[in-house]
Amino acid sequence: MCSITLVASFLATPAWARPDTRTMTCQQARAMLNQQGAVVFTTGDRLFDRYVRDRRFCQFDEALKSAWVPTKDNPQCRIGYRCVRPYNFSIFDD
Repeated sequence: MCSITLVASFLATPAWARPDTRTMTCQQARAMLNQQGAVVFTTGDRLFDRYVRDRRFCQFDEALKSAWVPTKDNPQCRIGYRCVRPYNFSIFDD
């Protein structure tokens, strides 16, 4: 019964309930990310993304890219990383 309640509460959580970096200090946002490892943060009106602490939170074929977000005390807080897929440009070589 407990797991059903947990799933139901997760599904009932609205999208706007994601942590918003603009309401946190840079240190608070970093601490949350460091504690959880990966967090989907809201970073602006209708803007959100997934940020990670380190490579362990990415897929095997993804790389890390440094990420900066706006926070209450810093318009460009270096929060951690985003997982990105590296592109293979060899198909464009002559």
